[in-house]
Amino acid sequence: MTGCSVVTIATAFVKCRCSRLSHDLCALIKDKVKQLQQHQQEDCRKLVVNVLVGEDVGETSVRFASRCLWDAAHDSMASVTYRNDSLYAVGVVFWLTS
Repeated sequence: MTGCSVVTIATAFVKCRCSRLSHDLCALIKDKVKQLQQHQQEDCRKLVVNVLVGEDVGETSVRFASRCLWDAAHDSMASVTYRNDSLYAVGVVFWLTS
């Protein structure tokens, strides 16, 4: 899948498709981060990408937590949340360089 096509097809929650969607989003994010790495000439020791996709029914509340060894001077992370009337998605990327 290319560009934003993964997100554009995720307009309605379909349980059997969420596992595949999560894997596709992880692969897409990982590829984009690796492209950025090539342009910035940084050496990435470890790249971790997590994506969670679930059904949004009414007052859905999800907490997403993770832990890792961290060097604040060199390592970084980014997260994004997507939500519509029927689903939510949370993506987290950890970029460890130290």
